[in-house]
Amino acid sequence: DSFLYTEADGNDIGYFIAYNLRVLDLSFKQLKNYIERTVIEGQTRKLWGGRRILMHLHEKGYAKEAIDAAKTYMESIDFVDVCVKCVREKYKTLPKDEGERKKIIAALVRHGFSMNEIKAAAKIIEYYRLPGDL
Repeated sequence: DSFLYTEADGNDIGYFIAYNLRVLDLSFKQLKNYIERTVIEGQTRKLWGGRRILMHLHEKGYAKEAIDAAKTYMESIDFVDVCVKCVREKYKTLPKDEGERKKIIAALVRHGFSMNEIKAAAKIIEYYRLPGDL
C-alpha cells in the first residue's frame, strides 16, 4: 500500500517511510515482548538463573542489544529466591554430605546461578529447614 500511495502522490516517499517506521516499531515491540516472556519463563517455569537465560537468548541468535535489554529487565529479579525455589523443587534441600552437595552446586551453576547467589540461597535453605529435610 505505501508503495502505491507513493506512486499516486507524485513520488512523495513520506507514506513509504512512515509505513516502514511503523513496521520497525512493531518489530521492536514484539522483540521486547519475546525477551520479557523468555526471561519470565526461564525464571518461573524452568527456574534458570540469569546467566542461563542470557545464554538461551544468545543461542537463539539475538543481537547484543537484545541481550542487553534482557539484562536490564532482569535487574529487578531476585535470583537468590529463584535459586532457593530451584533447590526446593528439584532437590528438596542441600545435603550435609560434601560430595552430594558439590554435585547440586555444579547443577545450579549449569542452571545459570552465580556462586554468590548459590551461597546466599544455601544460607536461606539452612536457616529455614523444612520438616523432613535431611
